[in-house]
Amino acid sequence: MNLTDTLDIRGRLSIQVYNLEGELLETTIANNSIVQTGRQLVAERFVSSQMSQIKPISQIAVGTGSQDVQPIDRNLHAQVGDRKAIKVGNFEDMITWKEVDGIARCHLKISADLEPTEYNADLTEAGLFNEDGVMYNRVVFPAIRKTPAFRLTLLWQILF
Repeated sequence: MNLTDTLDIRGRLSIQVYNLEGELLETTIANNSIVQTGRQLVAERFVSSQMSQIKPISQIAVGTGSQDVQPIDRNLHAQVGDRKAIKVGNFEDMITWKEVDGIARCHLKISADLEPTEYNADLTEAGLFNEDGVMYNRVVFPAIRKTPAFRLTLLWQILF
């Protein structure tokens, strides 16, 4: 059997730091690691006869854990605060098509803003979750000291 296509899901997190006036100060980029629970979530969305019971990704979480991502991770290592709802925007803006290595790939953009009063800590990890608490991915990045002096935008770009 000769397979001509693969499902090579890739993602990247951009963490954008904005001052209180809304000026972009810096951007940190970290590659996404899809964990086993996230891969199973995608697989179940393909075949489940009870599709309505499998919840989509809807929340982000941030934390202070710095351990390397392991495929068996089910949660962040040191979550800070509660999970936060992702921004829900225009569907056409969230899902587009992008050519990568000569192949048209579905390009999904998910984001959330951490306001000045939220999640103030030395943040080093983030993840995407559904409302049932199933973690899709975990990302570890160099520490960003979140203070009330700025807000962060976390922007995931995922290629399918």
